[in-house]
Amino acid sequence: MSSAPTVTIVTDRAHIPLSAGDQAYADAMESMGCHVVPVSWNDPAWRQTGGPTASDVIVFRSPWDIWEQPGRHLEFLSLLDHLEHHAKCVLNHPDVLRWGLDKETVSDLTPLGLNVPPSLQVSDVSDALSTMRAKGWSQSVIKPSNGGSGFGVALLDNARENKIQLPEIDGSWLLQPFYPEIAKGELNLVLIDGEPSHMIRKVPAENEWRSNWKFKPTWTLEPIAPKVAEAARKVMKRFSEPPLYARVDGIMVDNAFLLLEVEVVSPSLFIPFYPEAAHLLATATLRHING
Repeated sequence: MSSAPTVTIVTDRAHIPLSAGDQAYADAMESMGCHVVPVSWNDPAWRQTGGPTASDVIVFRSPWDIWEQPGRHLEFLSLLDHLEHHAKCVLNHPDVLRWGLDKETVSDLTPLGLNVPPSLQVSDVSDALSTMRAKGWSQSVIKPSNGGSGFGVALLDNARENKIQLPEIDGSWLLQPFYPEIAKGELNLVLIDGEPSHMIRKVPAENEWRSNWKFKPTWTLEPIAPKVAEAARKVMKRFSEPPLYARVDGIMVDNAFLLLEVEVVSPSLFIPFYPEAAHLLATATLRHING
């Protein structure tokens, strides 16, 4: 290994230059003597010029556009296959990234003692509405099984006309009951190397129920809630080794934590809200480099 390890930060074309959080992480890595290279996940030149083999570690951080067009999901999986055979170290590990791409896998965590919402596969809005009536759900959320950043997510209501045009996606659609408790805020706990780091509460904007950044929620740093930390530690038992980064998302329902998603592909880590996380993430990355 060279005296200055090469750290490749994988993002998308829209986030070069890097986002504020990723740049803080990059700065922390460089302060520790690393050479940082940001690349877009679908930049063919990076692969053609030997970028993966030249990297001491490849860290996936913000490839946030992989959901936005049909075919990109399969292209992303192809990249993971390539890196698994040609890269020295990929974080999170390709197996973890593949697992995290499928939102249905959250249901696999119930044997670990986690409370998760029921999820059903549906083919379209009509199928979803029929399923809702059969289940007795007055409102439900429909979302892509492979998706992120709120792409394609919609609220269905059996008492209203649902004029919703779903986008074309790779994969299936998931239907879950809607929980009005989301109005009090979604709790996002960030973990670094399997340890809780910090927690954000995302409160939806007025007349909105989604808390993704593009829907303009209010984000606030809060002390880590013990019940969320307990759930997160249970989630970590799913992995043979802790992921470099992870985010556990959920809401409180009847004083219990309901796990909605486990983000291990490209979660926002809210580093601008908790700047110390940049150093923590960089230190953990170095541990992986040094083996």
